[in-house]
Amino acid sequence: MSTVNLIAILTLYRPAGDGLWYGYGAHSSIRITKGVKEFVEAAGQTELLAWAVSALPPLSNCYPWLRIELTSSAGQALLSVTDEKGKRVTEDSLSWPDQQVGRWIFYWTDRVLLLSGEY
Repeated sequence: MSTVNLIAILTLYRPAGDGLWYGYGAHSSIRITKGVKEFVEAAGQTELLAWAVSALPPLSNCYPWLRIELTSSAGQALLSVTDEKGKRVTEDSLSWPDQQVGRWIFYWTDRVLLLSGEY
């Protein structure tokens, strides 16, 4: 596997096959897809990735697959995490200033964070 440094906290990985993902966090504790990277850059919300690094790896020990629903309104974002059976695992909030109101779905599996359209 070859790596190319993009910025201080992101490293591009080219796995076998056509997929691309980016390592994020100390020692690439999580991987994110190109779609998640572009979403975070467009929204200017690295807080989402900081939350993912702290919250998701520990949950991987108990849950092999998670659905993360991000709902934003009035400068706040609510992150609701459910397992494959739809049972709520955790819920957190983030500051989401000056961002578009909306709802986005992410998935977490095999220590990779993906947008719903990439699953």
